[in-house]
Amino acid sequence: MEKTTILIIEDDASQRRVLEYNLRKVNYAVLSASDGEEGLSLLRKNPIDVVLTDVRMPGMDGFQVLEKVKEIDSEIIVIIVTAFGTIEKAVAAMKKGAFDYITKPFNREELLLVIERGLKIKRLERENSSLREELVDKFKLANVVGTSSKMKDVFKIVHRVAKAEST
Repeated sequence: MEKTTILIIEDDASQRRVLEYNLRKVNYAVLSASDGEEGLSLLRKNPIDVVLTDVRMPGMDGFQVLEKVKEIDSEIIVIIVTAFGTIEKAVAAMKKGAFDYITKPFNREELLLVIERGLKIKRLERENSSLREELVDKFKLANVVGTSSKMKDVFKIVHRVAKAEST
């Protein structure tokens, strides 16, 4: 199984190094960028599972990064990290597709818990989708076996009824 890859987009070099260290320590693959443009460039070139982005950065801010990430791949988990958190900004981030919004200072366990929760939900969504596809395939009319004249009559009725708009 491949390692989960996390992209850190943080303009504060010391904060970025601390995040890199803590995430690598628990066996995540980590890429990092000092601004939004660099981060998006890395995202376009590498398979990324989670993006951790600061809000206040020079150039592109974290909300703009969030929007661009979701345009590139809507399934990527984006976690907004900021020292200037408000309820309004958290709500705005969630409406734009952020998985969560964490205010600094935060502890390592809190961050890891949020990441793991996001990855678990993503796995469950994929599994759910896969199981739905299997069910659709399994219960297709084409999988019903019958060659008698009575079964052929049943198939004709089923095909006719299936086209109807009523319940």
